[in-house]
Amino acid sequence: MFKKAAALLLSAVIMVGASTVSFAESATQTVAVEQEYGASATKTWDGKSEMKAGQKYVLKKSVTISTKVTLPKGATLTLNKGVKLGISAKGTFNVKGKLAIKSGATLTVTGKLVTYSGSTVSDSGTIKLTSKKASVTIGGTFTINKGGKLTGAPKSLKLGTKAKVTVNGTNSCKKLQELLATETEDVPVSDDTKDSDADKAEIEKLINTYMKQALIGDIYGAICAIYPKSYVDKMDKEIQDAFGTTLEEFYNGFFMELMKANGISEDDLKKIADSVNMKVTKLTDCTGDLSDNQKEVLDGCGKITKAYKVMVSTDVDDSVLDMSGITVDDSTEFTAVYAGGNWYIIGI
Repeated sequence: MFKKAAALLLSAVIMVGASTVSFAESATQTVAVEQEYGASATKTWDGKSEMKAGQKYVLKKSVTISTKVTLPKGATLTLNKGVKLGISAKGTFNVKGKLAIKSGATLTVTGKLVTYSGSTVSDSGTIKLTSKKASVTIGGTFTINKGGKLTGAPKSLKLGTKAKVTVNGTNSCKKLQELLATETEDVPVSDDTKDSDADKAEIEKLINTYMKQALIGDIYGAICAIYPKSYVDKMDKEIQDAFGTTLEEFYNGFFMELMKANGISEDDLKKIADSVNMKVTKLTDCTGDLSDNQKEVLDGCGKITKAYKVMVSTDVDDSVLDMSGITVDDSTEFTAVYAGGNWYIIGI
């Protein structure tokens, strides 16, 4: 029972951090804080409605994009079997989130398809690039899965310096074949690991400060450690106006109630905090990819000179506390920004 509760504790800390960044990037912030505790249900996309960050979408009937459409960062769009998504000559599809093309589904590009750094395209169906018309730029992770196909001779096809293309299926596009053959050194994630050990150490120190503070039940203190004071004050005012309680009472009260409901005492929290250590496993430069909302969080902090997408893993010291039965997710990702001489973390 205790191990199960301890695992829940680690998940809760991550969840609270995630809800904080969603709060930061939401236009209607007070509503976002209330809703982030529940998972977003998958919505059916009609091919026209604006897609929102953090939402999962599915396409159930064939549609054609004839304007500029964006799949935002943090959102997922899945093309079901039998569905056809077309991008007309006047259409542009910007992929910043995750696009999944299921077996039996088809994406036909006649206009423009742009996948940004940090995006993911997974093709298990068919991607058709209209000959001498399609314009394609691949900037993120692009995978042709086993059984997937990429066909056509587009007007233009470019690979960004951070693009990572994997072909396990069929690629009959000669332009992509040539790019993969001649620009292999530009495709891997070599740019992601060029960052200094000093930056890694500073970010690791900051994320551990956050995690250990949060694990003893002081979520508010943890948030103050990684966000600008001006932004924390702004959140505090929003919470007080919406719920009549301070940000500290809102987060810490919720967290401690969750712990009590699962049989975790304050002594247990201290032991768990001592047993957990976060390690940075990968840094990816994203200085040029920060959203306007992320920049707004750092408004007044000074010039932004560095920004990384950071992957972390969690080590649990079983000599402090037997937590060997806990499975730790090594795919946690957040954004670290260096502005005005200080590091900040946006989302955990």
